[in-house]
Amino acid sequence: MAEDKSSVQGEKKTSSTTFWITVLGLGGLFGAAMWWAFDAWETVPDRMTTNGFIAMTLGIVFTVALGAGLMALLFWSNRKGYDR
Repeated sequence: MAEDKSSVQGEKKTSSTTFWITVLGLGGLFGAAMWWAFDAWETVPDRMTTNGFIAMTLGIVFTVALGAGLMALLFWSNRKGYDR
């Protein structure tokens, strides 16, 4: 990780200490978010109905499909040169 990399601004050194601090910090945030999500899930008194699971599944599928479609359009537009 501690190798020289060229950039537009000149030489840039990446510190392995900075990398690991960033990884540990993001891992801690992820762990805290997961703990909060599981805690919130367990405190809900009522269980979701079948219709709720169907609606949630459809929402997730359509959201992922929309994101994938928009990313595909972004890459296609960039390759065709429309972004210049």
